Amino acid sequence: MSVVVVRSAAGNLAELLGSVGRQIGYLIFWEKYVEDLREQLKKLLEARERDEVDITEARRNGKEIVNDVQYWLSSVDEIIEMAEKLFEDASHAKTKFCNSPFFHHQLRRKARKITNDASELQAQGVFACVSRLPISSFPDDLKEFEWRMPIFYGVMEAIEDPNIQVIGIGGMPGVGKTTLIKQIAKQAKTNRLFDRVVMAVVSAYPDVRRIQHQIADMLGLNLTEKSTTVRACRFYKRLNQEERLLIILDDVWYRLDLGQIGIPKGLKIVLTSRDQNVLHQMEAQKIFCVEPLLHNEAVSFFLKFSGITDDVESHSDPRYRELAVDIAHRCGGLPVLLEMVARGLKNKTYFQWKDTLKQLERYDGSLCRDVVFVLKMSYEYLLNEAKLMFLLCAALGEEIFSQQLLKLCLGLGLFKHIYTVEEARWRMVRLIHDLKGLYLLQDGKTSNSVTMNVAIRSAALQIASEEYNMFVVPDGYEESMWTSDENPIQNFTALFLLGNHRGVPERLACPKLKLFHVYDESCTVAIPSHFFEGMHRELKVLSLINMKLASLPSSIRVLTSIHTLCLEKCELDDIALLGELISLKVLSLAGSNIEQLPCQVRGLVNLCFLDLSNCSKLKTIPPFVLSNLKRLEALLLPNCFGQWQHYERSKDGRTNASLGELTHLNHLEVLDIHIPDIKVLPQDLAFHKLQRYNISIGQLLGQHSGKFERNLQLNLTGADSTVHGLVKPLLGKSEELWLQELKGFKSIHELDPEGFLTLKHLHIQDMAEMEYIANSSYLNAPIVHSFNNLRVVKVERCNKLEFLFSSSMCRGLSRLTEMEISECSMMGSILRGHEEDAELRSIQGCNMMLFRGLRSLTLQNLPKLIGFVTMEVAQKQSLNSCALLDKVVFPNLENLQLSGLGALTYIWKDHGFDLEMLKSLSLFECSNLKYLFSPNAVSALSHLQELTITSYKSNLEVQVIDCDPWHKDHDPQNSIEYLFIPSF
Repeated sequence: MSVVVVRSAAGNLAELLGSVGRQIGYLIFWEKYVEDLREQLKKLLEARERDEVDITEARRNGKEIVNDVQYWLSSVDEIIEMAEKLFEDASHAKTKFCNSPFFHHQLRRKARKITNDASELQAQGVFACVSRLPISSFPDDLKEFEWRMPIFYGVMEAIEDPNIQVIGIGGMPGVGKTTLIKQIAKQAKTNRLFDRVVMAVVSAYPDVRRIQHQIADMLGLNLTEKSTTVRACRFYKRLNQEERLLIILDDVWYRLDLGQIGIPKGLKIVLTSRDQNVLHQMEAQKIFCVEPLLHNEAVSFFLKFSGITDDVESHSDPRYRELAVDIAHRCGGLPVLLEMVARGLKNKTYFQWKDTLKQLERYDGSLCRDVVFVLKMSYEYLLNEAKLMFLLCAALGEEIFSQQLLKLCLGLGLFKHIYTVEEARWRMVRLIHDLKGLYLLQDGKTSNSVTMNVAIRSAALQIASEEYNMFVVPDGYEESMWTSDENPIQNFTALFLLGNHRGVPERLACPKLKLFHVYDESCTVAIPSHFFEGMHRELKVLSLINMKLASLPSSIRVLTSIHTLCLEKCELDDIALLGELISLKVLSLAGSNIEQLPCQVRGLVNLCFLDLSNCSKLKTIPPFVLSNLKRLEALLLPNCFGQWQHYERSKDGRTNASLGELTHLNHLEVLDIHIPDIKVLPQDLAFHKLQRYNISIGQLLGQHSGKFERNLQLNLTGADSTVHGLVKPLLGKSEELWLQELKGFKSIHELDPEGFLTLKHLHIQDMAEMEYIANSSYLNAPIVHSFNNLRVVKVERCNKLEFLFSSSMCRGLSRLTEMEISECSMMGSILRGHEEDAELRSIQGCNMMLFRGLRSLTLQNLPKLIGFVTMEVAQKQSLNSCALLDKVVFPNLENLQLSGLGALTYIWKDHGFDLEMLKSLSLFECSNLKYLFSPNAVSALSHLQELTITSYKSNLEVQVIDCDPWHKDHDPQNSIEYLFIPSF
């Protein structure tokens, strides 16, 4: 628990707290609180007795009581001790010496707090499992790695939970699922949790008869029937006779029909699979993911099996340990591979260790075949499209960006029966999801990237080279590769040069090459003029990243079948030769330094994807270049060109592109664009066909979150109603919407009366005429719920805004997680209700408005705000009658920031408190606030970690101190629950 001590910078704390006694009052009902404590203590003791029955049984079976239960028991003992002390004080309360209002108040306050704490402890005293395996019995081969212990214990607890029948254990190949499940089976037998524990290996080619035989043999059942159905019926009857049976099905690749095997429902079943989707299909109620070893754990594991220890003199050479670190990294934290490689290096020389590391770095040699052995079955499980995309991901590096991957897939024509860019992207996203479900890919650092385990990548690259002649060349190895007889370069189908390289040959004779990718970290590699002459017609994808190209090599014109050309983050000058590559479908110059798009690009009539993202120096796109790209489906121009000119000008009068040219692109579905000047918007520009977009009109309002596919920013200063008509098709289907200076609208719903059913993030600023976001009094019933998907609301500088929503829309805001309102001078509340409002009638009946999802609430510079929810007549009421958080419940609110709320008198009053999860509270210049905490409030702030109070009037300084309220040295006089803060 965090305890907050507030000190006055003026040094007069007594003066600050002088009104404490007056605010508390002289309470005369102290005896009732003592009796309430006796009743609550009785309930707590009954709860302890019930748990002690299970605890006694567990100890009798040699189990260890889990830490949470032990802590709970200790807390109960301390509560009992505190209560007994209070009862003793109460017995003296009527003596002459103790019969005073202050002493009675102290009794009342302590009794109330202990009662509340005892009630919470009683609620916490319900445990799914009170015991676990003792540490001393933890399997020896798992003891050293804490990463497995939570999963081991978690599975054991789930096995003992009567409400869970099916448990899943997932993880990538070689991570140790089978080893773990065998230990779990062994422990279940040792602890006598079941009368029988049986296990069957299912494998990638499940055979019902084989699975039945494995289980039957362990049960002593002789199955002689030939019919699978008859065997299943007999098997079913036999399993139903077992009262306590655990069935373990290892290595499940596909959804199994348990009824076909003869396994009845309701039995306890544990599954392992390298495909998380299969675990879901098998209706696993609890799924545990076995992760690879962390780096330090992997090194320790490797050293253990390689025989290197401090007391082995032959391996005291520190160079072995240095190599062990690098080799362990290359094994990707997979225990199976770490053990395999380590055992092979035991008692080997330093030079053999060095050679092993080089093999792993080069993705070749016998060692990589061991890696492939671990992965091969998962790879074969994939369909052809998924196989090829998996190998492409491996070739691109340990982190793969989806946009880059899409460009390569489009160029190679990887997806069959796919005819548009968006269809290809949907297929790619689905395959990525499938690969992640198989643990072959993991989430990346951003929402637009994924990562691949280093060992999995090594195996994938070995497979790529063997099956597809696809090669990735690490730093410094390309020179020998050009003349290698082992892997004749003329047979290569794909070549990736990654890192720092010395250069490429004058002419690359690769007649079968379909993909050539170079990422030059040093930006020093030059492409000779005749380099592409040996590639003929097969090359489909050319990707050059971070290179200096004064001009394109003249031999590039021989690439008559090329589909994707990426010149990204390159220093470019003359790229006019692009115009000759008429077969191009994808052209990306993203991040390059071009200042003018060549007019020859208008000849790329087959182009469907043009990416000019982050070309910050691009100032000129010649007229009629874009309009000639009739097949264009995706146009990306973020952080790029903004010099759009009026479409009405004649061809000779324009030096730059106009937005009117986009009206000729009938296939355009993806658009990322900034239009700084609203005056250049043509009246016939149509946006209704767009599937994905990031469109900013007017001055940029901020950076969009990057989480959504349909983002719209509108700053329409000086715009007329025509502009609103142009963007209206986008409003209703936007997921993130930014609005600034839209005139003539009292509410957001007037922009699109059909509603905002897909809207998730809403940002509004400087809307001078807006009075509310939505008011159900003026809306049809379906529209009341049109903000059902809203997650974030941010509003600032809307000086006619009196409230955001009518109170009847509260239930439609259940997904709201963040709200930030600032500098709205007329705002009196967030929600406004009417007398006839059914939602308000429920409030007056003590039913609170629930905002279950809200995590962060920021209210700044709202001088007339008196409450989160008010009636229409609230402004005429006495300010003393309102509290900010009356009538609302925020059970998951973590961050509350209040600043410049001059009319606010109370944050909360003495009613049931609902901010138990609050971690951070900040107050700044709330000058009319009567007090900060009521006794009810502080007793519930068990998660508060940070309290910041700033006021020019009293110059408060806040210090946060960690303190355990159950600690014997805990001083309640220094706790936040005993502080009252009068008016600032």
